[in-house]
Parts: sequence; structure tokens; C-alpha cells
Amino acid sequence: MIDTYSLTLPLPPSVNHYYLRNKQGGMRVSVEGEDFRWQVMQAVKQSKMPKLKGRICLVARIFPKDKRITDIDNRIKALQDALQIAGAFENDSQIDELHIMRGAIVSGGRAEVLIGEILAKQE
Repeated sequence: MIDTYSLTLPLPPSVNHYYLRNKQGGMRVSVEGEDFRWQVMQAVKQSKMPKLKGRICLVARIFPKDKRITDIDNRIKALQDALQIAGAFENDSQIDELHIMRGAIVSGGRAEVLIGEILAKQE
């Protein structure tokens, strides 16, 4: 990676709580999801990171809030979506490398993210 940026974010909602089905059968983002997006927007703005335009590596450590069974990969879509909306990158299709790890249980939970552009490969 060229330049990397580190963010400490709240625990992303699981996909099960991020989207809600509306009466017309479509999907919308839940209040919990909107709140998470807003918090990520504030963190990205505070970090002063530029919008990444190239291929991206995203490393995320998910720290659960309690001992309940949780699938850490169930939280990645909300994280990627919020980072995109916050302006960290143009589109989550830019992510070529994705690493997810589980951290220790911490009060309230959190996500620690390391994100950066990948150097172009020499062929």
C-alpha cells in the first residue's frame, strides 16, 4: 500500500439490522444504519484522508460488544457502504483485498480499519 489511513469506528450493524424491508417490498437503510453512516462520515472527515481513487486494500478488526455469537463478515457490507458514502473511496468495487479479523470483546464494540491504495503490479 502507498499511504494508509487508520480509523477507529463504532461497531458496524450486522446486515440483519442495517437494511429494512419497506411496505412496497424494497429495501431501505435502518435508523441504526443511518446513525452508523453519520458516525463514519464524521470519522472520515476528521481523519482528513483524501478520496481513494485506485485499487484498495481494506483491513478491518471487528471488536464485538459482548459474548453473543456473531459473524464478523456480517458487518462488512455496512462498513464498506458507510465508508463509500463518507467519501473514503468512490465505490466499494475498488476493494481488491479485504482482510477481516475478530478482536477482543470491548464495551460497546468497535471496528478498527486500515485502508489504502494498492501499488500497481508490475507484469
